[in-house]
Amino acid sequence: MRTADVSIWKANGLLNRLVSVPARLVGPIFTKELRVSSRRRRNFVLRGVYVAALIGFVALVWLAAMESGYYGSMARRISRMEMAGKRIILAVVWFQFIVAQLLAVIMLSTSISEEVYHRTLGVLMTTPINSFQVVVGKLLSKMLQLLMLLATSLPVLAVVRVLGGIPWDYLLAGLALTLTTSLLFAAVTMFFSILCRRAFVSILLSLATLAVLYGGIPLIVALAVAAMDMHRRPVVMPMIWALVHYNPYGALTVCTEDLFRPGAATAGIMGWGFYWWGCCAFTLVLTGAVLAACVAMVRRVGLRMVAGETGAGASSAAEIAATSLPPPPPVLQPVGGPQVAAAAVAPPPVVRAALIPARGQIRSISGSPIVWREVRTRWMQRRWLFWTLFGIAAGILLLIYGLLAADNDLDDDDTHAVFLCVYTLIATVAVAVLSATNITSEKEANSWEILLATPLSNWHILGGKAAGILRRCLPVWLLPIGHVLLFMMVGYIHPVLLPHMMLVAFSVTALYTGAGLFFGVRFKRTTTAVILNLALGLTLWLAVPGLIALAGEAVPHGDTRTSFRNAAEFALDANPFLQAGLLAEEVGGEHRTRQALTEFDYSWPWADNLDVFQTTAYVMGFSGGYLALGGLFAGLAWLRIRKRTV
Repeated sequence: MRTADVSIWKANGLLNRLVSVPARLVGPIFTKELRVSSRRRRNFVLRGVYVAALIGFVALVWLAAMESGYYGSMARRISRMEMAGKRIILAVVWFQFIVAQLLAVIMLSTSISEEVYHRTLGVLMTTPINSFQVVVGKLLSKMLQLLMLLATSLPVLAVVRVLGGIPWDYLLAGLALTLTTSLLFAAVTMFFSILCRRAFVSILLSLATLAVLYGGIPLIVALAVAAMDMHRRPVVMPMIWALVHYNPYGALTVCTEDLFRPGAATAGIMGWGFYWWGCCAFTLVLTGAVLAACVAMVRRVGLRMVAGETGAGASSAAEIAATSLPPPPPVLQPVGGPQVAAAAVAPPPVVRAALIPARGQIRSISGSPIVWREVRTRWMQRRWLFWTLFGIAAGILLLIYGLLAADNDLDDDDTHAVFLCVYTLIATVAVAVLSATNITSEKEANSWEILLATPLSNWHILGGKAAGILRRCLPVWLLPIGHVLLFMMVGYIHPVLLPHMMLVAFSVTALYTGAGLFFGVRFKRTTTAVILNLALGLTLWLAVPGLIALAGEAVPHGDTRTSFRNAAEFALDANPFLQAGLLAEEVGGEHRTRQALTEFDYSWPWADNLDVFQTTAYVMGFSGGYLALGGLFAGLAWLRIRKRTV
């Protein structure tokens, strides 16, 4: 062989080894997940819907900007084109930033718990695949699907940038912050999926943890600065600089502010400058720490499953059960001495384990067996984890209330309006997730077909599942309702707010109970059902009012624009978050509790100047509409309950 051929052969071998390094790191899990994802129709449908919605939104914003700047000089029209480009870029970047995080949480909610539930994690631990490859393969396969979804908007952003006024730095910063933050959200969700088998528990715990990290900590710092009157102290600016650089929401806000007013947001940060890539680096470091914990936990859980299945070691079920048995009762010593007596009385451990009686007495079930099971279903099996998280959440809330009390802000109506808006948002997200996983969890556990094979009717099954949804959703509404009850007793909120908030809670629960039943019957995967359930709320309360308003700006002046504007305002009135804030703002505050019911005057976006009785009827009308829509979804679920069982 010639020297040149040998050199080429060695170079090709070195190149092949270098190319195979990433595959060796992630292992075959990554390849398997990619092949499964590429064969799922919903991924292609999601991309198509995303691109269509993005193009429609860009067209509406463009038409609105051009219509408002149609009359005037050419310079005015060119300036309106630049402003339209900035608005489009701003909306797309922030939309991707928020939606990518939600999709990352939903897609990774069953990443490890699915392997644990189907008892395949222990089998993986017996193969040459290590725990690092399991974690990284699961993570990167889902993130690649998310990256492909984000890449679909790059052509639109590139075309809009031609209009001018948008630097490439902003697009690069938005994309980098979106990817790193989504990676952290995915890692945190994977961490909770190892601890909890249920998908909705992983989703809710991940969202709550990240809300505290990026929302609770900055809020506590701001309230502490206000309560201690530290506005002019030198330590405040370093705290702001640190908060901006660790919080991707703050970093993207600063980048957006610089887009419209260059240098205005970073001028006051101590002169140290603002570096968005520093926030990305910190987020990656935090992601690495969470993934390291995931690798250690996956290995421990997998080895425990292997030991439990083989019966080896102290984790053997038979050994544990045998050691937990009470000592045998004394018997008469037979003929043959103590040794024979011991051999005759004490059975071997395996035999004793097989003879273990069931704990407690057998209880008879009265009523619906589905309702009985749903009522007794726990959110999580680890009680210590539940009480730990409950204690942390309660401590944070008490700290926030204490700081507000120290600054004398609890008697302000705006404070209660913000609290109820946030609490209603939290409860709505929880209800949307909980309702969508009630039936899909049965399908993923392969018990849905068994349930349909029983003599129970369709309405019996759906009614029992609806009762389970209501039982799970009841605790999440304790936040807004409990806030109203607490400050009613203190004297900072008028009692008329309590029935109004109960109507808002009824509206959201009725809508999502029916929608959760329908999406659970229609789809098998929890991921798909949760995405569509959340998309329903985003469509009704965000997309519809926004699109109607943009369409009104795109049409010529006259009665048509007024009609579109009225329709957008009416759609805003149907928003439960706006309802909670508006209702609390009118009756909140110490001076409001002494007013009579006839003195209240509610200012809605569409229905202005309504008294308390008209407002009650107005909110009851929206509750009836949501109940009818939820009933429609439940009827569709009844029609399809036996048509699509897999």
